[in-house]
Amino acid sequence: MRFLQCVSGFKLIFLIVSLVVLGGCAQFPKQAFNKAAHDNVRHIALLSPAKSDDYTVYMAHHPGMSFGLIGGIIAAADMQSKSSEFTAKLKEREFDFAARLTDAIEAELLRQNFKVTRVSVTREKPELLTDYSVVKAEADAYLDWVINWQGYLTAAATTDYTPSARVAFRLVTPQKKEVIYSELIGYGFQIGASQAVTLPADAKYTYSNFSKLISSIDEAVAGLSEGVPLISKQVGIDLARQ
Repeated sequence: MRFLQCVSGFKLIFLIVSLVVLGGCAQFPKQAFNKAAHDNVRHIALLSPAKSDDYTVYMAHHPGMSFGLIGGIIAAADMQSKSSEFTAKLKEREFDFAARLTDAIEAELLRQNFKVTRVSVTREKPELLTDYSVVKAEADAYLDWVINWQGYLTAAATTDYTPSARVAFRLVTPQKKEVIYSELIGYGFQIGASQAVTLPADAKYTYSNFSKLISSIDEAVAGLSEGVPLISKQVGIDLARQ
């Protein structure tokens, strides 16, 4: 608590990631889609995702974390500085991971012969909805999703930064609010990887330090972009009726 109070003046995207990681210690509730039991699901409302407009540059075991409160503050500031610089570069290029993934998921669902309606929802928190009565859509099921993180992550100072994203999906019936599909899909480097369906990133998009990452920004953007079709395809595989 003292640490959070000390850094409350910073807009620390890494803290969001840290909370997700800590939350990842609890088992994510998974539910495979039973295609036979839910063959009546033909029309999916694709909800606007819970997301951040920031991109994360995160080191799971930052050297500063070994030096108590002051070291933690230094680590926080370092990761926030890197995240801010990386985010600015991506915004200059008008790169929007969530928008691209939304388009790709819609296209994949259409390929699987679902009718798809996009639905914008307002979220009080950047997480999956707890009350689906706020969804105003005529559909057989709602596909709710949250982007836990998007950016470049590394385990430690001696390992490479790797493109990374993790997305939680939930398919819910509108009447009974029954969860009929729940999955955690990760791309690239994962923390708490045992819970996620992990889709590997190409090793050519890894960088030994932040300077190399930022100096290869266009290539780095391409590395993050490559996660979009992989994640959307996995959703299509999970929900395919045939």
